Amino acid sequence: MKRSRPWRCLAPMLAALLFIPGAHGAGTAPLAEWQSSAGVLFDQLSRQSPPTWTTTLGLTSARLAEYAGASSDREWTGPLVDVRYRDRWFASTEEGLGVNLPSPPTMRTGAALTYDFGRPAARGPNHALPGIHAAPELKLFAEEAFTPALVRFDVRRAIGGYDGWVADLSLYAALPLSQSLVLFAGPSVTVADGNYLQRYFGVDAAAASAGSGPLYRPHAGLESAALGATLVWSIDDHWGLEGYGACDRLLGSAADSPVRGSLSHPGGGFALGYQF
Repeated sequence: MKRSRPWRCLAPMLAALLFIPGAHGAGTAPLAEWQSSAGVLFDQLSRQSPPTWTTTLGLTSARLAEYAGASSDREWTGPLVDVRYRDRWFASTEEGLGVNLPSPPTMRTGAALTYDFGRPAARGPNHALPGIHAAPELKLFAEEAFTPALVRFDVRRAIGGYDGWVADLSLYAALPLSQSLVLFAGPSVTVADGNYLQRYFGVDAAAASAGSGPLYRPHAGLESAALGATLVWSIDDHWGLEGYGACDRLLGSAADSPVRGSLSHPGGGFALGYQF
């Protein structure tokens, strides 16, 4: 969970592909995608040379939306595991299983295998939601620091599950409040293709006959915008505590969907980790 010295990366995730799901990760709305990696690049810039191995173990817990577009919440609790070899590769319940590609000093680019939790099948008085299988995702990402701000872009493709493309554009800033306390905050927007939006927000013939109302096919474009904040307290050289929160709002055809829940959804949680 290193956001600033002396400890690294506590914030998205790999779930079933590594250990047990944590609170962050793809599909855990309303958290902004950048909150999965907040401070990693800033930490790299603060070091003259990275340590050979960095390992963080801990616990994370949050109350977040049950799935994208949900009006109900779910408790997400699990272990925090973050293992990094220099600035080359990482295996993390927060960021996934990935590799950093050669980049200029102020940039971080790479590829990772992450996870989308999907959606359980549900029935209500006015709608029926078919289940969406949980599935791994391939992610490509790039970020550049303009101290104290950072711009991040990522694109993800599910292997099964919603079977579509999703991309995020984020801008956030690192605001030191003291030597041991740092606040990260900023907005992000998410766009998605028609396959993703149809699975989460559309109504096909089968769903319509099950009680979801008229047919509805959303078009590719904006899915949501989010504002997130992550506060990191480096207690000492090994222990760190992180609190995070966010609120998102559905946009475009996702907001117009007859099966979506609340337009806006807040959520947040905490993580405690020990680095050695």
